[in-house]
Amino acid sequence: MKKHVFGNLQKQYAVLKDYGLELMERNPGINVKIDCHTEPNINSDTRMFRRIYICLGALKEGFNANLRDFIGLDGTFMKGPYHGQILTVLGVDSNNGIYPLAYAITWFLEQLGDDLELYSNSNFSFILDRQKGIIYAMAKVDPQDEHRFYLRHIYYNMKRQWKDKELKDFTWACATVTTLIGQDLISKVSTSSFNDVYNYLSLLGMAHTNILLDTLCEVVNGKIQGGRDKLIIYYLEYIREYLMKRICNV
Repeated sequence: MKKHVFGNLQKQYAVLKDYGLELMERNPGINVKIDCHTEPNINSDTRMFRRIYICLGALKEGFNANLRDFIGLDGTFMKGPYHGQILTVLGVDSNNGIYPLAYAITWFLEQLGDDLELYSNSNFSFILDRQKGIIYAMAKVDPQDEHRFYLRHIYYNMKRQWKDKELKDFTWACATVTTLIGQDLISKVSTSSFNDVYNYLSLLGMAHTNILLDTLCEVVNGKIQGGRDKLIIYYLEYIREYLMKRICNV
């Protein structure tokens, strides 16, 4: 029954290029990139889908016009016979609200740099969940920008090594301090049990953004997870419709 309603999985990939062309025709300023590779059989005329990237023109224009220099990256795994990861990137508007920017299946950093003109502006801060793959990719694609990590992920990594009950409060104090004087004060008042913790946090760098948690990314991921079991075009449409509704409602 599901096949009759949603169509055939393989056929959806076959018309993915047509879907991208339709998006570009109907959405001014949109950027759609599809990457494929040849099959192992050199005599085959078909190509195999690898990844897709989509950035709606309206979202791109709004970000470049007046949004803050903050970008969050996160992802969630797809369901179904063909596994992959849907990656999302979002910013923060002038009201500290969520502003989704682009989405892709397994690939978008280089395309994102072109759409948001990141290479001409080195003031952006990227906030990540410390996944090694994203960290290495960011360092390669956009080395001049600053990279930050969500405090929750840092805390849980530290919690495995240090079991002190006051660790959470101390970590939060280190993350929220905004002056060098405050940083020196924390260093002086830290007890001997927190010396190693303080040194560990110091290795992450002094500069930080005032957004410390991954709540913004988790909200968007929570919304798009509802379509993870859909076929690829239906899933891409599911995400696009959600982003367009956000623009209208906000």
